[in-house]
Amino acid sequence: MKENLLSFFRKSALFCGLVLAATGCNLEEDSVEIVTEHIFVNYRDWAWNDFYARWECLVEWPYLTEDVYNEATVIGSVYVNETDANDRVYTTSKNLPFVHTFQDDNYRIFTETISFDVSPGTLCFYVQNDDLDSRREPVQDEYEFKVTAIWRRY
Repeated sequence: MKENLLSFFRKSALFCGLVLAATGCNLEEDSVEIVTEHIFVNYRDWAWNDFYARWECLVEWPYLTEDVYNEATVIGSVYVNETDANDRVYTTSKNLPFVHTFQDDNYRIFTETISFDVSPGTLCFYVQNDDLDSRREPVQDEYEFKVTAIWRRY
């Protein structure tokens, strides 16, 4: 049994080595670039967009050049406050888009979506409610977003 297992691992290692050699993967020439930034959006930074019926905040992001925009994967998360079963508030990170259902002070239930759009040099964070009502403002006074761009530099 041990010989079969060792034989399997040897063959697997040989196969992986051949695949890497055949694909031309050269770790000395290729490098992966990763840029991560925390972006804070305050209550006063949000502006209502009538066309999309959502609250938006445009942020310039110089890391997102035209080349990076075309090559990168951009992922984001938002830190939100939640309450546990003992009514203790804690902060947690949620991947974007983040969709959450709330009950307001008048006991109406609504769903809020927090996400972002990416274009060269700009990030557009937004908060959109399912009722598309501009009177319902973002739930938190300040949002902290974490955005990461990952791309291969040749």
